[in-house]
Amino acid sequence: MRRIYKQDEAREDLAGIVDYYAAIRLELALRFLDAIEATLAGLLEMPGKGSKCEYSHPRYVGMRLYTVNGFEKYVLYYRPISDGIELIRVLYGGRDRDAIFGRRIEPSAE
Repeated sequence: MRRIYKQDEAREDLAGIVDYYAAIRLELALRFLDAIEATLAGLLEMPGKGSKCEYSHPRYVGMRLYTVNGFEKYVLYYRPISDGIELIRVLYGGRDRDAIFGRRIEPSAE
């Protein structure tokens, strides 16, 4: 059975976003949670559909990104693993990724 493993930082990201939306309207927070679960379920079925995003830090080797269905300003950073996916972070798309993940490695043109 394939599973979703959430790193602590991803759990904290999700909690912060849900709190933000709940302060606006509880239904919005619940809709966001539903969208997260649906997006993660889709990634679990097809883990390679997100875009590659390589960074110099070894902790982020093999990381991919994919936007949240219905909340496209939020990005899931995850890594396909042998028995599912590992959710690394959930961030607002406007955040400085290099400041968070380190120097980006550009794909080679081989």
